Amino acid sequence: MHNLALRLFVPILLAASLPLKASEPFAIPKVDSPKTLAALDSAVKGALAADNVPGAAVVVIEQGKIVFSRSYGVADVATGRPVTADTIFRAGSVSKSFTALGIMHLVEQDRLKLDSPVLTLLPEWRVRNRWADRYPVRLANLLEHTSGLDDIRFRHYLIEGREITLTQAVPLFGPYELRWPPGHGTSYSNAGPVIAGRAIEVASGQDFEQFMTTTITGPLGMPTARWGRDASQANQLAKSYQEDGTTPEPFAETPGRPSGSLSASATDLARLPMLMLGRGEIDGRRVISRESVARMEMAATSVAARAGASIGWGLGLRPDANGRVMFHGHDGSIDGFVARFAYSSEIGAGYVVMANKASDAAIEAAAHIRNYLERDLPPVVVGSLTVTPEQRAAWAGQYQSTTPRQELLRAVIGVTQWAGAVFEGDVLLFERARWHHQGNGLFQRVDSVAPGLLFTETPSGVWVHTTDGTKRRVPRWEMLTKLTISALVVASLFISFLQFPFWLRDWAKGRFATRGSALFRFAPSLALACAVAVPASVLAMLASGDINLLGRPTFLGYVVFFLSIAAPAIVLTVGCVLWHGRQAIHVGNRFKGWIALIQWTLAMIVLAWLLVHGWIGIRIWDV
Repeated sequence: MHNLALRLFVPILLAASLPLKASEPFAIPKVDSPKTLAALDSAVKGALAADNVPGAAVVVIEQGKIVFSRSYGVADVATGRPVTADTIFRAGSVSKSFTALGIMHLVEQDRLKLDSPVLTLLPEWRVRNRWADRYPVRLANLLEHTSGLDDIRFRHYLIEGREITLTQAVPLFGPYELRWPPGHGTSYSNAGPVIAGRAIEVASGQDFEQFMTTTITGPLGMPTARWGRDASQANQLAKSYQEDGTTPEPFAETPGRPSGSLSASATDLARLPMLMLGRGEIDGRRVISRESVARMEMAATSVAARAGASIGWGLGLRPDANGRVMFHGHDGSIDGFVARFAYSSEIGAGYVVMANKASDAAIEAAAHIRNYLERDLPPVVVGSLTVTPEQRAAWAGQYQSTTPRQELLRAVIGVTQWAGAVFEGDVLLFERARWHHQGNGLFQRVDSVAPGLLFTETPSGVWVHTTDGTKRRVPRWEMLTKLTISALVVASLFISFLQFPFWLRDWAKGRFATRGSALFRFAPSLALACAVAVPASVLAMLASGDINLLGRPTFLGYVVFFLSIAAPAIVLTVGCVLWHGRQAIHVGNRFKGWIALIQWTLAMIVLAWLLVHGWIGIRIWDV
């Protein structure tokens, strides 16, 4: 549900200009390639031990069969209960892949259509779509993360209740408002599959859990699969742990079941990649058609896909071309559990990794497994077409995301996160990778087996599209303006910080007024500091990653709220004081007057930016 973990996602997302690491699906680190199963076992064990992961389970598939199944560590730190082949872990967002399977089953029965507007399936769904006449939200948009929906809010992670039905859950995860026309941008959202799950109920006439059990996980042969806590599995379910590896995480009974509540053993979860490797058939039994498997793997509603480039999410599956062969799969995390599955139909191989601590170690283990599976494949050789001088001029520059996963952070991204596109001859340097031109603005990484980046040009500007989102090229004047203002704000606050002890000295000696009015010394600095304190306090709360702090009204939340209200009042008050006292400036204070005016202007610019992005009067628990 959390797509790795909220405590990992938020701090990483806030890190300006850094990759998303573990929270970004399939962010595979570079590791050595084990050549044997014994070496793989040692590498996985070492990765888990290095980060103090209490327990994990790994399954490796080759030629469509399980060739390696190992359990590591303990399922319960307090009792020492070991992880076994029957140990159950929560799978988090891997649930979305199963939800997509359920959708495709109904599509095959002609009870659902991927291009159906969601409002024709769920007339009761309330969504604000300014482009509804031309661009309704379609079922496929929900599963390919192209609907334009924001990710669920912090308070939504705290919604719990086994008794809450999907009929009740859909409005609980609102309000829903599109940020761009459906199909015009990609942004991972936990909300979409919840709505898709409700569509399954309407089309099938069954409860979601009942439908998924009888139609998908049952036929797949997954006896341990559940969509919530089951008392009969108490002795099989692993406990999960916080970052220290010893403090237990509570089990949250999320009603957003289609997005993240599935639990199963690693052996049972491995039935999913085995099904996909069998192109919809497993153990001689067909669960879905070959055509449905192919459609799940295909991006169809992204901007790049509509332009003819197969870049973007499939239905509940993310492509990963960054290796020697294409893999598809999903990862997920919830309540300290981490899971990942992936498979490659080209080599008939796949894997499952599940652990009971939200850790990058599971991602590193997955990297070891993938390298093992690709051990005999030749290195990728990527050809390159010529990039014309006109194309270099059009595509080179600084880019910023236009499709943030959480709309709240657009204000931060707009001033801190920059992705530079630079050309070395025909080679593009972008996001710490080298890309070769494949023609028509399509680029492929040097270590990838398929293109993963597309430049498009429209009257409104130049855009670069990847699987997980879109960035726009920032005009030079805008970039310089943002950087200049940011630099002035930082420099002004730094200088004020250095002067503060001297202001205190002068005030203590009664010389504050005689050495230049406080009007042009302390007040403008206070105004700017108050303006900057608003985003600083919001970011401090976000960086905590504490969902209980972010999702509920708390003392700190109210402090931030009142600060965001008080800051404009203080800045405007200082502006009025400066205006009324302008005649008091004599020649000796003219320089100080200009400095005061600059500081106050900077404070107003900061406030205007925050106002536009909804950070004035912000209630962090409600956004």
